[in-house]
Amino acid sequence: MITGEKTLAWKDFLADTMMDKKLDFLHEHKIRQAFNHLKKANKSNISISDLNEVFGSEKIAKELLMDADSDGDGEISYEEFRNVLVSDKDGIDAK
Repeated sequence: MITGEKTLAWKDFLADTMMDKKLDFLHEHKIRQAFNHLKKANKSNISISDLNEVFGSEKIAKELLMDADSDGDGEISYEEFRNVLVSDKDGIDAK
């Protein structure tokens, strides 16, 4: 949910990336949409500054980066982003 302060609630954001509740999986195009929303248009990965801008909190941005950045390069690639969403949805580690 986007508030009047142009911040996004993380749980609401993840819920909005899911397709119809009758389906029990995330659709690839919805994951791509969510990824593209978070990253700057001219970049290929999500940076901590992108997360901070969207979520309005450096603390949350750092937590999200730590959770998703599996290769430790300081950014979240599409594959890392997708793995986090799929593993959270399925309750397994998709990495």
